[in-house]
Amino acid sequence: LLAPIPLGYFFPGLMTYDDIWSVPGNSTVYMGRDLLAIFHLNVRECWRLFASFEYGVDVHLVMLSMMLLGAYAERTGLFQRLTDPRIRGRLFRASLVGSVIGLTWTIILRIYLRMDMIGYTSWFIAQFLLGVFFMMALTMLWHGGKLGSFFTSLSCAGRMTLTNYLVQNLLFIPLMSGVGLGWGLRPVAWPYIILAILVYSAQLRFSKWWLARYEYGPAEWLWRCLSYGKRFALKRSQA
Repeated sequence: LLAPIPLGYFFPGLMTYDDIWSVPGNSTVYMGRDLLAIFHLNVRECWRLFASFEYGVDVHLVMLSMMLLGAYAERTGLFQRLTDPRIRGRLFRASLVGSVIGLTWTIILRIYLRMDMIGYTSWFIAQFLLGVFFMMALTMLWHGGKLGSFFTSLSCAGRMTLTNYLVQNLLFIPLMSGVGLGWGLRPVAWPYIILAILVYSAQLRFSKWWLARYEYGPAEWLWRCLSYGKRFALKRSQA
């Protein structure tokens, strides 16, 4: 996962990833009706994206750091101590200050600084601080008893991550590409934002409905059976 970082250091040409649509011919292929050509385009561009230093910092390093932070918090019993409102308040205020610093530094980086090794290191720190703030904000809402139904649905969607991811791909390929309706490459973002909210909201409701009746999501159940080499019960017992 961290391979793009040393690669980007020793091979500066891998530092950044050009936008997929800035590459000549890509938009023509995507808006065409050859599904195999679109699949080949996605594989090629995803490989270029994964191998870039920019992606290594933005995704791999940030996500790995947040995962390690969560594991550390669980191991040290931090989540149990968060039942104390004084501890939650202190951590939330500290994360709020960090988020202001991180957001301000992110804006400065984007406007004034060149995204080189130093720039990306600073960018990682800023994203990490923002991530901690969002984590603490959600924790405050959870312990405050706010949005209980939403968190329950979010938990169910998290247990069906693979299924929901596959459904999103199966849904958006015919909606966005030339194989289907060709809604992709619009000059404004708001239709995509609305569509994403609608689809994810529907998935939250469906995930909660499904897991009330079954032990696993369909894709998660299949993956589990293949991993352990045996068949698991899918439907919940009535007891």
